[in-house]
This record gives sequence, structure tokens and C-alpha cells, in this order.
Amino acid sequence: MSYRDRIDPGWKQNLPRDPTRFVGFDAEVPDSFPIVDRILPPQTSVHFVETLISGILPSGRKTQHALLPGTAAQKYLAKPYSTWSPGPHDLFSSSPIDHVMVRIGSHLDSARLQLLDKNVHAVKSRIWEGIMPVSEKRWSEKGLNSVEWHAVACQQLSSVIEVFAYLNHPIGRHCLLETITLIRGHWKDFENCFNALTAAERDCEGPVPVAQLWDEFVEDLFTVITTRAHSWVLGKVNRLKHRDRELLRHTHSHPDGVSTTAEQLAIMNRIHDATEIAAHADYSIFLHLEHSDPPAPGPKPSFEQRRAEYHKALRLRSRQKTVASVFARMSAGEEVRALNHVERSLESVREQSEAQNEVRTELRGEPGVVGAVAWLRKVKEVAERVDKKWGFVMYRLTYGQTDEEWRAFMEKLEGDLKNWGDAGEEIGVEDVRGHATLEWHDGKELGIEEGDVEGARRHFTQLKASNEGSNNPWYNTSVFLTIDSSCYASYSHTHPLSTLLFPGDIGGFVLGVDTGFSAEEQAADEHADETPFYSGQMRILSTLVFSDVFPLMFTQTQFLDDLWPLALRHPELLYVGPTVPAQLKRWKEVWGVKARVFDMAANYVNSGRI
Repeated sequence: MSYRDRIDPGWKQNLPRDPTRFVGFDAEVPDSFPIVDRILPPQTSVHFVETLISGILPSGRKTQHALLPGTAAQKYLAKPYSTWSPGPHDLFSSSPIDHVMVRIGSHLDSARLQLLDKNVHAVKSRIWEGIMPVSEKRWSEKGLNSVEWHAVACQQLSSVIEVFAYLNHPIGRHCLLETITLIRGHWKDFENCFNALTAAERDCEGPVPVAQLWDEFVEDLFTVITTRAHSWVLGKVNRLKHRDRELLRHTHSHPDGVSTTAEQLAIMNRIHDATEIAAHADYSIFLHLEHSDPPAPGPKPSFEQRRAEYHKALRLRSRQKTVASVFARMSAGEEVRALNHVERSLESVREQSEAQNEVRTELRGEPGVVGAVAWLRKVKEVAERVDKKWGFVMYRLTYGQTDEEWRAFMEKLEGDLKNWGDAGEEIGVEDVRGHATLEWHDGKELGIEEGDVEGARRHFTQLKASNEGSNNPWYNTSVFLTIDSSCYASYSHTHPLSTLLFPGDIGGFVLGVDTGFSAEEQAADEHADETPFYSGQMRILSTLVFSDVFPLMFTQTQFLDDLWPLALRHPELLYVGPTVPAQLKRWKEVWGVKARVFDMAANYVNSGRI
């Protein structure tokens, strides 16, 4: 047992969990919410078709391969081979896209579906699209730079690493690579059939290397995902370590000259947490194909090999730097400070950081550079085609306020809605933030009764129908937003349990409404157990509307019913983004408080005293 384990037995709760704790049909995770995971998100194939036509890879760079004409994509990709293929595939009744989507996960091929904890799945879905689980502004809103919430900050960082631990786990890696290989085979089939057509039928002169472009697309996607995720984790880790180094610098050595003060020990433990998380990120955040073009000189190291070599190299390098520092002081005739001396502790932190930086570079190479976040780049393109705006339709469904009260509410709401996007972290956000728009409709003027969500849904259906035949509407069509009395109250009154919740876990919210929801279809859905009690509505923290909810739906990554399980355990059924174990533990405690309050109130009423 290590010294840290003896003095702080629960410290590893701040680190990434082992994948056996959250993946697999036999996983037993307290308070987990398991769902079926498609190892390759379905929208990946949609994004590849976009690349196949446009040539723009996930990183934003342009491929040098010949492309599939848009007209050819419309004629062949979604139509059965039997209607157009000149080869043996003319016997197939399915289309190329159908073949691909079956491999991602379906009744026809369920071999690679895995049971995965909902929160790990939520983070995986985000980082796949370049959306970090906690934006820079949300990080500050949650107080994660504060020592008080150090454990929550560590768990937020660990949640990203856990995704890659899953993808590098033997089960996850096998499923991912096999899915990619099978899909490549289907694209190769399409390539052969398409290139066998005449030039006139292809609408292009030369052949299109579809399978090679798939390889390039996947490699580029993996590079973007890992570069962005590793950079995000490391940036936050360095910030936490800098905070604690400065705190350590201003402490005083113990009066006995030997012992370490409790304050110094707490600081060093936090630095140790950050160092461990950085190590996990360095050897875990990898994704690569088995093959490469040109072929690699040898097999790429496995996760276990990377981890073992990393720790071995880091221990050796740290000791070398410590010994070199001691000899340098002795050679200069300087005093070798005691281990508990503040300056010696700072030197030790610096030496270990330098060693870790060197080992990281040897393992990963120099940090990569990626361009604009893909969803921001794409929403800019859409906005330029459609009215120079993007966003949601919003309905006012509460009418009891005076004009002055409503203006005060709107000022607060708009402040939250505009409080998103950091140009340093989200490259490309400055190009689109100013075009984020809400189209307001006053339900009272439309004859919709106060709080009548179904009335708003009917109006939205008519609004959407009126835009059919025109360019794609600039607003999201799968969800609209409303302000009901509870939304208004979230801004006008302090929540009675706010002091019991973590910072950022309560605040002003709007109500999101699923435009396609049907109670009958929900009850009959074979996956209804993954969204229990879902009613087609969900409270959404206002600061997440444009930074989280919109990009997830715009990229077809997550929809309202996918987000609902993350809100289900919140004491106010409020969506506040992906969660971590410390949050869930606190929410469970608050639910207990609410239950006791309700019991007390019920007993008081039943006593006949009112």
C-alpha cells in the first residue's frame, strides 16, 4: 500500500475508472444507467458521405483523392444495387448506405453492440464531434478552478479519459476496428460497382477510390478526436497544477523542520491527482487503425504496452532529474534542502513536470494542431445559405407578468443564452456566435392557453410545414423551446435547495420540447427502458442551449430523448450536461432531503392541524 493510499484511502475516486466498471453486459456499477452503445456513432457515416462529396476532412483540410459527384451520390448511394449496379451486386435488394448502417448496429448485425454507462456514452458522443463535456465558460460557472471543487474537476477530466479507456479496452477496440473494417468492405463494394459504370453514368471521368478515402477519413477523424481531447484535458490539468504550485509557494515550512504541514500535504496530494490524470491522458487518449498507408514498420503498441513503458520511463526520468538537481547543488556548494522545505517541494514538482513533458513528447510527439471545430464550421456554412442565422423557435407560455417584469426576465435570460463560446478553446466560434437566434412567438397572441405545450407543438408543426419546399429552415426542427411558469420562476426566485447543490447544478432554465414525440410510439419503442419516464419535454439550463444542446442535435449526435437520462436523476429534473460520480452522489442526497420534507409536510397535513 502506498503512502497516499494510507493517508487518503479514497483518493483514486478522482482518477479514471477501469473500463470493467462501466462497460459490458456483466458490468455492475452502483447508480449506473446502462444503455446499448453503437461503438461507431451512426452519424460518422453521414459525415463520411459529406467528405466523399466535398473532399473536406474532419480536420478541415482537403483530400487529394478524386471525389464522388453530388449527382452520383443522389442517384446511387441510397438506391438498391439491383436498380443500377452492372456487376454481381445487381442481385442485392439493399442500397450501399443500408449495408453500411447495418454494420453500425442493428437487428441484422448486433454482434458489436455493447452495454455502456450512460454518462460515458454521453461524453463519447460529444468528443466524437469535437464538443467537450464542459466548455470553458461552463467550467468557470461550475467553480472547477477552485480548490473546493477539486474532486469534481478531476472527475470531469477523468470522464474524457474513460471514453478512450473503453475504446482501447480489448472489447471496445475489437468492436471499433471490426466495424470500421466491415464498413470499409462495403465501401469497397460500392467503389467497384460505381467505377464499373460508364463515365456518363458516373458523372465523372476517372475512378473514385472510395475505400481509400474512407481510410483517410477515419485516420483524420481519429487524429482530430484525440488531439482535441488530449489538449483539453492537459490544458485543464496544467491550470490546476499552476494553481496549486502558487498556493504551495506561499506556505511555510513546519516549525520542527522535518514534518510537512497539513496544508502542504493537501496541496501536494492535489498536484499528485493532476499528475496522475495527465499520465492517464498521455497513454490512454489514442485511436488508430491496425493498418496504415504506407504500412508501418511494425505493429503499433497496445494500451498495456504504452501504459507500462510510460510509467517506467516517467519513474526513471523523474529520479534522474532529482539526482541531477541534488548533485548540481552540492557541486555549487549550496545546501541540499530537506524534503519538507517549501522550495524543495516546488523543485520536486517542477522536476516531475519536466520529466512528464519529456516522456509525453517521446510517446505522442509534438502536440498536433486542428482547425475549426467541425460543427462550428458546418453551421457557418448553413447560416450563410439560410438567412445568416441559426438557432431555435421559442414560445412564451406564461402570461401573468407585467411588461416590466417580463423585460427584467428577458434581460436575465438573454444574458445566459449569450454566455457561451470561448475563441481560445472552440476555434471558429467567433464566426457563428453572433448569428445564434431565437424566433419568439407569444402564445397568448396565437390563442394558445397558458402552459399548453401541446398547443405550441401544433403551431410549430404548422410553422415547419409552411417552410417545406424552401431552403432548409434556419432553426432546429427536432426541438423547440418554451418559457412556462416554472422557467420564469427559475429566474425570479432562488431555488430553496440551491445551497445543497454544486455550483452550476441549478439556475435559470428553459423547457425543450421534442417535436416528434408520441406517447404511443414511446411506449412501443424497444429501447424505451433507456429513457424511462420520458414525456417529450425536458428542462434545459439556459447556458447550455447554444453551446451543448444545439450542436448535439445539429450533428445528429444526441436528441432530447438521449439527453433525458442525464436530467432524470437531477433533483429538479434539469439537464445540466454530462455528470460525474460526485454530482450523482450529491443529487441522491438532495433527493433524500426532498423526500424527508415531503414526508414531514404530509404528516403535518394528515395530523389535521391545517
